[in-house]
Amino acid sequence: MNQKPEQLMQQYASCPTQQTVYEIDGRKYTVTRRFTGDKNINAAVWELAVSRANREMGL
Repeated sequence: MNQKPEQLMQQYASCPTQQTVYEIDGRKYTVTRRFTGDKNINAAVWELAVSRANREMGL
């Protein structure tokens, strides 16, 4: 998936978004998340859980 950010924004323009503003060292950054529905949430949660367990066990 070697697309430019502009192409991705156009492709997913109709998807729901969420914007959050973070302030780090006095500078504000706006992060925009686009919910594309392309991920299997069960697989994503499983991978995060396994990764965390491995990290906590020192693997």
